[in-house]
Amino acid sequence: TKGYIMKNFLNKNIFGKKTSPLSEQLGNLFLYVCIYLVVMMLLFSLMYTAVLVDGTSMENTYHDEDVLYYLPSADYTYGDVIIVEVSKDHEIVKRVVGLEGDRISFDVLNNNGTLVYQLMVNDKVVIEPYIKSIAGNSNTYDNMFGGDIDSLIRKTPEKVNKVSGRYEYVVGADEVFALGDNRGVSVDSSVYGAFSKDQIKGRVDFFVEKDDNTLLSLFKQFFWPF
Repeated sequence: TKGYIMKNFLNKNIFGKKTSPLSEQLGNLFLYVCIYLVVMMLLFSLMYTAVLVDGTSMENTYHDEDVLYYLPSADYTYGDVIIVEVSKDHEIVKRVVGLEGDRISFDVLNNNGTLVYQLMVNDKVVIEPYIKSIAGNSNTYDNMFGGDIDSLIRKTPEKVNKVSGRYEYVVGADEVFALGDNRGVSVDSSVYGAFSKDQIKGRVDFFVEKDDNTLLSLFKQFFWPF
């Protein structure tokens, strides 16, 4: 075994001196750490695919030129960040807010003179600490589906309803409703409508900020076992 080989090696005279039990233990530890890191790096490279963030639609979670690592064909649920293939050679990064059968709507509130909106899924408010705050007036918040609501109605009239003065989008079978964290600039399901599950390429599990050391950052997130 590797431990036996290392033990025999460390017990030999090196430069005229025989290694001590402490040196033997440190040598074994070093060997095991090296093997562990090599195996984990190999697994990581085989399992994950890297993509580069282009734009600001996922701020403040991810920023332009951050590197994301996603697990292809992974399961996902509410709150997960996914890679969506909108068309050939065009992928976007968005967060899952609605699954099959969910009713998605937005409501506008006046919070001490500041207009804010809240996402509602099946008439329940979703707490979203990750979104980037956006400022605007009542026209900006007229409907958070954006100016393309008429287009959505034309494309999928069976999925868009008007309930209590606000629009409601019903997620179809095998579909996912996904939004960017920077709602003020994000082009997402509020424009395209729900995405087919076939368009979901994977779930984002790790990321490296553009100014970070890639190896060190990934080591802390993936390789370090504690």
